[in-house]
Amino acid sequence: MINDDIAVFKSTDNGKTWPEVKTLLTNSVFSISGMQRAELFYDDVNGWPVIKWFIRDSLIYQLVLLPTGANFDRWDGTNWVNIWHINQS
Repeated sequence: MINDDIAVFKSTDNGKTWPEVKTLLTNSVFSISGMQRAELFYDDVNGWPVIKWFIRDSLIYQLVLLPTGANFDRWDGTNWVNIWHINQS
């Protein structure tokens, strides 16, 4: 599903194959200007997707997509701080 510039993919075989994601990632150019790295992964323990931006060891941002909404958090080098939470209606 594509909503404006955001693409959302759902596995139909419990994550064994992701053909749309593979095509998207291999055919796209990603810019990580000002970042050390970025991570996109699925947290199996909690059951939600996570996107992280590593600016430096003491500054990390993450977007967590929850069944009930989304969290945007910041790592300040010591603790995770929630910047905002959106509840799904």
